[in-house]
Amino acid sequence: MTEAPVEEVVLTDKEIEIQRLRAAEKFIVEATGKYSCKVCKYVYDENAQGTAFVSLPNSWRCPQCLSQKGVFKSQTQTIAGFQENQEYGFGTNKMTGESKNGLIFGSLAFFAVLFLSGYLLE
Repeated sequence: MTEAPVEEVVLTDKEIEIQRLRAAEKFIVEATGKYSCKVCKYVYDENAQGTAFVSLPNSWRCPQCLSQKGVFKSQTQTIAGFQENQEYGFGTNKMTGESKNGLIFGSLAFFAVLFLSGYLLE
């Protein structure tokens, strides 16, 4: 029985670079410090309460529905882009898409009001 010859796949420099960039592009998932109850949707905020959720005793229960601590799910936010680019710029690379939209359209509205208020001057 003869074996078929194995062809070597030769990648160009451009294809290698594309594969490297695809591997580097990851969505960063960041914890918000909030945990929500899956049963009643109660939100435990570590910052407001002053105690980390993992530091709570295992006997701790949800104040609304009395569910156990294991029922809570950590709330996260997803930040798109390359990990290595998160430190560049004015800090907008670390913002979520929702907060970037708020910044862009909020500044557009502010400057529209600012320019239209010029008509009030004499």
